[in-house]
Amino acid sequence: MQAKHMMTRHPAFVLPGDSVARAAELLRDLRIGSVPVVADAESLRIVGILTDRDLAVRCVARAHDGHCTVTEHMTPVPLATVTELASATAVVDRMAEASVRRILVTNEDGTKLVGIIAQADVARLLGPTEPIKVEYLLETLSKPGRTVGPSRQPQPASPAFH
Repeated sequence: MQAKHMMTRHPAFVLPGDSVARAAELLRDLRIGSVPVVADAESLRIVGILTDRDLAVRCVARAHDGHCTVTEHMTPVPLATVTELASATAVVDRMAEASVRRILVTNEDGTKLVGIIAQADVARLLGPTEPIKVEYLLETLSKPGRTVGPSRQPQPASPAFH
């Protein structure tokens, strides 16, 4: 299975200058935990991602209001991504290595957002046939004290499915 078979195609996105209030409404209305940030609607060039945690920690906890821009609170590039042709193993490895629960999917040359894969997608699609991969990802992402942000240290790849 490849990333293109696992991803949500044409995900919702926000622009850097959008308000965090608009982004939060999008997260709420679509019942999603993150939204890609793209430079513009034409190129779909990824410039960051905004998660519900970013809003809680970087915006609300600092007593900012909803008029802030997405740029002020998003996690900027470089981000963990995979191409749409990446194997399921590569997707799981990259998510575990970067310690992320959602990963953006790009076109083959890595220049355009084409989808997003959430931890739940991995569990739903790989669980029945490849439970060891799912267990590895869940176990890796659930370790206490895992670090977040650009200072993440890659985790060793699991030998169980290489």
